[in-house]
Amino acid sequence: MFASAMIVVSLQFAKAQEFSIYDSITPEIIPIWTRVADYAPVLRSVESACISPDGKLVVSASKFGYNLMVWRVADGALLWESQENAEIECVVFSPDGKRFATGDEDYFVKVWDTATGKVLNKMEHDSGLDGIAWSHDGKIIAAGSEKGDV
Repeated sequence: MFASAMIVVSLQFAKAQEFSIYDSITPEIIPIWTRVADYAPVLRSVESACISPDGKLVVSASKFGYNLMVWRVADGALLWESQENAEIECVVFSPDGKRFATGDEDYFVKVWDTATGKVLNKMEHDSGLDGIAWSHDGKIIAAGSEKGDV
């Protein structure tokens, strides 16, 4: 009985090894969660999302409800959210994942504490922001504006 149980486990393990969630030849987009942005049943939209460098968290920004949300990847649990005054167009994690930055239609780049949701820094611009990047060394945040400057 012990030997046959080992064989079954070995066969199950072999089958599990054949299964891949990512096909490198033909990638497929698979929805992980059904709602990571707006609450409205009709006007749901994720304007921007970013995965933390360690792959454990996701930050998402909604288009219509102006919600900023931080999620745990393992189970899709919402860790915290913030209702903002304007649409957040772009999000990016710092290289260490302890912070992230957002760019919004309210003309601000904000740096957030990932764990608490506290705004650590707020920099105003003279137009809405559409793109954002954080340098690999963590020293520079670049934001692109609707006026066409960085």
